[in-house]
Amino acid sequence: MMGKRYFISGILFFLLLCSSCGKTEEKERGKVFSEAVAIYEGETSVLAYAVDKEGNLCTVGLLEETGHYCLFQYDTAQTLQFRYEFDDSFSGVDALAAEGQTVYFTANRMLEDGSVCMSLYTLNLDTGETEVMADYRFYDTVHQMILQDGRLYLLGAREYSVDARRPSGSNGYSFYEDRIIYYQMDEGESYVIGIDRPIHMAFAENGELMVHAYVDGEGYRMLAYDPVQDSIQTVAKFEDYHILEFAVCHDGKDLIYSYNRNSRGLVLARMDGLGSETELCPGNLMGNILDTKLFYRDGEIYLLNRDNNVMRFALEDVYRGNTAIRYISPGYEVDAPYGCGYAMERQELEEDKFVLKVLAQDSDYDLCLIDTIDSSSYNLRKNGVFYPLNDVPGVAEYLERCFPYVKEAATKDDGTVWVLPVAVYMPGLIVQESTVKELGIPLRRDMTWEEFAPMFAAMTPQQRELVSLSRIVCSMLFFQQYFGRYDTVEQEAFRRNVAAFQQFDEDMWLALYQENGRYLFYYTRYMRDYMNDYYKEKYYGKDAKVYSMPKLSSGDANTGTCILLAVNPASDRLQETLDFLADYVAWQMAEEVLPPFFQQPVPPVDSFEAEVYALYQNGEIAFTVDEDVYLEGFYEMLDGKKDVEEYIRGTERKLRIYFGE
Repeated sequence: MMGKRYFISGILFFLLLCSSCGKTEEKERGKVFSEAVAIYEGETSVLAYAVDKEGNLCTVGLLEETGHYCLFQYDTAQTLQFRYEFDDSFSGVDALAAEGQTVYFTANRMLEDGSVCMSLYTLNLDTGETEVMADYRFYDTVHQMILQDGRLYLLGAREYSVDARRPSGSNGYSFYEDRIIYYQMDEGESYVIGIDRPIHMAFAENGELMVHAYVDGEGYRMLAYDPVQDSIQTVAKFEDYHILEFAVCHDGKDLIYSYNRNSRGLVLARMDGLGSETELCPGNLMGNILDTKLFYRDGEIYLLNRDNNVMRFALEDVYRGNTAIRYISPGYEVDAPYGCGYAMERQELEEDKFVLKVLAQDSDYDLCLIDTIDSSSYNLRKNGVFYPLNDVPGVAEYLERCFPYVKEAATKDDGTVWVLPVAVYMPGLIVQESTVKELGIPLRRDMTWEEFAPMFAAMTPQQRELVSLSRIVCSMLFFQQYFGRYDTVEQEAFRRNVAAFQQFDEDMWLALYQENGRYLFYYTRYMRDYMNDYYKEKYYGKDAKVYSMPKLSSGDANTGTCILLAVNPASDRLQETLDFLADYVAWQMAEEVLPPFFQQPVPPVDSFEAEVYALYQNGEIAFTVDEDVYLEGFYEMLDGKKDVEEYIRGTERKLRIYFGE
């Protein structure tokens, strides 16, 4: 089977500015590289793989039709060279290494006494013959095997025969008597390396084996094992174990790794300072972030993609090597923009400290992220000072691709583009109309709060089990809608909606998805939930519809929030920051799957994608008013513990001050 060479805009994205000796050479943006990412498409999902010195790739996976393990060998052009199907006697093929026409692998085998152990094998690709090299009773599974200078290094554990130990506490890494050994091929003997709690290993270009491990009394460390001196030294200290799989590049100075939480995809950072990270591959193109099977050799990065195929690309094609752009945000944001190979020093601040820094025009940051759902966004839009983006290459075209209301949110009355929209969250209801009809729930599209609240209040407890929605979510959306129309609560419209909201109770909650696939409606707001094929298949169902959330009036636009990027005009790294924005814009517009706030060909009628498109098409962006102005006493009023008019009088005084009257 032939693999394919794809022009994937998500990996080899566009031509960056290349740096050499401090000089930059301007290149055309928005183009994929002449050498695109290589995707090795096989018959099976990849369970393990190895790359030999010539760049040939061996993979192993399970054949669906037989349940047997099968090994495949590809050359550098992704052409299948060899296919070998194992028989029933092989199970647990966990790790591979390769050299020439010999493949080394681990698998379970039954010994003469009837016990099962993990064994090290060779497979001759010329003859198809296998041979046992060694047996290891202390391994249930082998996570890694690396061939280096006549040695096979194995890292494995007893995951099925001992209990987990977490020496750093309940949130620490789980160890199962993990150990590293090496098999000396010219001797036929195995030796243990004296690292008690290893997590992952990779070789550096200088021949040292780098091991991420937990050291008793010290914590998580990066250790360097010298095979010649048989010595171990600490080269880096980590606060926790958030680095799982990693590779080493740039003469052992830099790490390439993926997160075990809050993933930003595949990143590169200095070994001795992880604060500045360069994103090399977006997380949405990678597979299981905890099991990327990451490997690096001779400037090439290998890892598993979202289809569990191996992908390969050159580090130099995606690495900018810039002076880090200082990036601040009010907390972690999962939809922060992809870094496009630029180094970023990210600082996640508490919202009040973030706002103070931006409004004070501090000069110690270059780029900031604004989430309009935050209660500070109205103030930042009104009083913040940001660098205009009108002349940044591609921004005008980018905004023209967005729906008009998104462009409007990014543009001031005088035409100045003050921010770049990177994500739009549009609240909606994922609806299973068949269940709605079966249970006689009078839910329909474009309902008002005055219509929706009594409908919800009339539902039985059993029916509410099929719903995911909360009173807090409804209340926050209502105020975003309301303050988009009014700057006062002295309105009959407010009183009518309060009466409707008093029919909601505080026991409304955002329930988990139903495993049996039966539901009435789920609340969601994130782009990734609308675009998630797994959710659509497992939870939503093929007949799912998307309704807008209730509104003040049925003809109103759908109210959403936006993630925005803004540039500090006081930045001393202004040009690099603007270069990043230009490259991000080019990358985003070249993506095969565009975000839902972009105008694009209308999806097929009656498709789920058409439902999402319609929801986003009829929208507006809310800049949230500070909740301190209106939220005090609101829920007490809904619960009948505070008089409506008393709440209105107190809130009205604060609104007049807030809106500057």
